[in-house]
Amino acid sequence: MTYTTGAKYTDQKIFPLDVEGCRCVFAFAGDGGLGAEVRDKSFRKLGEFLRHADAEVSSEEFRAAAEEVVNDQNRTLVDLPLEFLLAAYPSKDGPVLFHFDGRSFNRTKRLTVLGCGNDSLMRFLSERLYKENLPQVEAVSVAAYLVKKATKYVNGCGEPIEAFLVKAGEVKKIDDWAAAAIQTLEHVEQSCFDDLLKKAYEWI
Repeated sequence: MTYTTGAKYTDQKIFPLDVEGCRCVFAFAGDGGLGAEVRDKSFRKLGEFLRHADAEVSSEEFRAAAEEVVNDQNRTLVDLPLEFLLAAYPSKDGPVLFHFDGRSFNRTKRLTVLGCGNDSLMRFLSERLYKENLPQVEAVSVAAYLVKKATKYVNGCGEPIEAFLVKAGEVKKIDDWAAAAIQTLEHVEQSCFDDLLKKAYEWI
C-alpha cells in the first residue's frame, strides 16, 4: 500500500531478508527511494550489531538495536511520506514487529496497515475483524482480506498481493494461503450481509 504522493503500488514494497541468520521482513509505504535507503542502512547496521552480539540475541536486545538505528535517521525521516514495518525473529523467545509511523519507531502487537491506515474502510474492517491473540490461520485471513479490500476500494492500492510468515529460522512466502483465505471470506461475505438485514428486520 502506498501514499498517493509516493511510488506506484506496482513497485516492490515488501522484502524478505536474512540478516546474519536473523529472518526478517521489511515492508514500507511511501517514497520508494527513501524506503530503499532506510531498508539498506538499517539492515547493514543491524547486521553489524548481530555479528558482534554474544550468543542468541533476545527480542528486547534486537528492539533496542533496531530503535537506535532508526533514531539515528529520524532527523531525515520525520514528516516525510514514509511508513514501514519490520518483522523479525531474532531468537528463541519469539518474533517481534516494529512500526515506524513517520515520526516514531515502536514495537507493536496490533494489526498495522501502512499508508492507508487512517482510511475509514480500513479502520472499520480492522476494528471489527481483528482481535488480539487470533489463531495464526485467522490472523493471516484477516490481514489478507483487508489488503484485498484496499486494492478494490482505496486509491493508490493495487495487486499483486504478497504475504509472508516470519517463523523461527524461516521466512515463508504464503501468497497461495492468502489467496485461498480471501476467496473463503469473500464467499461467505454476502451471506453475512444478508443475515445482517434479516436479523435487523426480523421483527417486521
